Amino acid sequence: MMGEEESFNPRVILEIELDDRSVKWVGDESARLRRRAHVLVRLHSTPLGAFEMELPEHHDAVDSIFAEAAKQFAREISEHLDHDKIATALEVARSGEKSEPNRKSVPPCLEGRAKLLVDAPSVSVAVVTRNRPDLLKLCLTSIYELDYPDFEVIVVDSSSEDDSEILIEENFPNVRYVRNLTGGICTARNRCLTEANRLYLACTDDDAVVDKHWLSEMVLALESNPNVACVTGFVMPIELETPAQVLFEESGAFAEGVQRRRLDLKHREPGSLLPFATGRIGAGVNMAWRREVFEKIGYFDVALDRCGADDLAVFFDALCAGYEIVYEPGAIVWHRHRRTMEELRMQTLWHATGLGAYLTRCLVKQPGRIWDFLMRVPGGIRYGFSSSSVRNKAKSKTFPREITRQEWIGVAKGPAAYVKGSLAARRSRASS
Repeated sequence: MMGEEESFNPRVILEIELDDRSVKWVGDESARLRRRAHVLVRLHSTPLGAFEMELPEHHDAVDSIFAEAAKQFAREISEHLDHDKIATALEVARSGEKSEPNRKSVPPCLEGRAKLLVDAPSVSVAVVTRNRPDLLKLCLTSIYELDYPDFEVIVVDSSSEDDSEILIEENFPNVRYVRNLTGGICTARNRCLTEANRLYLACTDDDAVVDKHWLSEMVLALESNPNVACVTGFVMPIELETPAQVLFEESGAFAEGVQRRRLDLKHREPGSLLPFATGRIGAGVNMAWRREVFEKIGYFDVALDRCGADDLAVFFDALCAGYEIVYEPGAIVWHRHRRTMEELRMQTLWHATGLGAYLTRCLVKQPGRIWDFLMRVPGGIRYGFSSSSVRNKAKSKTFPREITRQEWIGVAKGPAAYVKGSLAARRSRASS
């Protein structure tokens, strides 16, 4: 991975589309000077995967990127085009020649999206923020560049200052702004729910930038089956400028991949850790819900207000209630990871404490599942801490032990955090 911090090699984040050979530079323009790239490969906007490569210093760097993408994802390209019965994009990727694709026809893989956008259901897009107006501006700008025709935007602001409110007043007059001065992340998300009045609710955070097709792909998956309660999506880094950001990627925090999945408890694969290991389902920074579901499963659990894992808990509740959750990799957000090692350490502790609290909550809320839980404990430990697990296999040999230690400490602190949060929530309800 990297030796000392001074030898660290930052990456430029690129997004390429094989169909028209377009290249998008993601994040800060200054990253164009980097000599290493982290590349997301798409075909007809569908993500095929990501890879890293050294960028040549000569003028044909773009040709080199497309050649490497065609080599690494030859099977995925072939399968996609076999499904679409279109060969032009593969020829372009292999030959490196520019072509003028037929714009009169829509590839079969995009027909569903095209039909949806003709008469799209209305969506509430919710953003929670706290003391990060600069990031919030980038997030909101990306939302207003969506290809989706009918949505409202709600910002729930837990900031201690007025900067975010002023930003919205001056730059985003159509945003519905809500000030939230009490509670934590769950309270903020619940405010989003009570303010929203559209059929679906899509959620992201202020440290994310959404892809142009993000909302279309979310709603398309929600519309696919009335039993789909929630859709989650693919999370890519918006920058890899520091060692801490690369370590976060290595840690498997957003390791959902590019394979579409439909998840419920009726069709669990052998060895599945569901409904408990909901981390691989997705993350709260990239999820959309059928809003009426919350009337049946309850809102975000404020007992988790100060330790997180609110997203894991509602995934669990939805699965246990018999709903289906879809992971749709075409719904992409770009996330700004923490930049410093201290921020990474604290974030790791936060996530791990939330995980321990969430697992405690599972047994409190569903005591009848305790045997099911105990049967999955060995597999859960392997998934969380084995070096060969899906979550950890990307970690380098020099991955800091201190970060791994924070995971163990956090999980151990989780049960007490949940008890403390539950008591605080009870006192809050009693005083209201």
